[in-house]
Amino acid sequence: MNKYGAILDDFGLQPVLDEFMKAYIQPFSTFLYPVLGQDLDSHHGFVVEYELGKDTNLGFHVDDSEVTLNVCLGDVFTGGHLFFKGVRCDKHVHTAPAAGECFDLEHKVGMGVFHVGRHRHGANDLTSGHRINLIMWCRSSHQRQARSCGNCSCHSPCPEWCGLYSGPQHSQ
Repeated sequence: MNKYGAILDDFGLQPVLDEFMKAYIQPFSTFLYPVLGQDLDSHHGFVVEYELGKDTNLGFHVDDSEVTLNVCLGDVFTGGHLFFKGVRCDKHVHTAPAAGECFDLEHKVGMGVFHVGRHRHGANDLTSGHRINLIMWCRSSHQRQARSCGNCSCHSPCPEWCGLYSGPQHSQ
């Protein structure tokens, strides 16, 4: 998705990030997101850069994670606010946001943002300067297996955490 950055595991940081996930991200994740944030057992850690003449934004997307940590490491920059548009399951990822689901967040140096991976989001245009972010996608093989119905995920009911969940589905 980004052209500029690096995968941290490629530099031998996997053991450090594994320990960080287990010691810090897992407890917060379980507390804040008891349905999606349990049983984290793998991660994808990387840094991305935003700068004029390079990547300046990141379009609307969901992460390949159960929970994501996004820390703004620096530099001096303007613009590049994060935007969020509600949590959705696979069936509803491209639906319109409901009232109250949309918000922008100014990402400042030293600030971390922790959210469920299915929270639809992106980064608006950087207007000046240079920004570097550390991102960890934390995953749970247990959660991923539980979401799979074995045949086709499009036939499974909408999960309770989806912003369009309308209650339990009853078969006829």
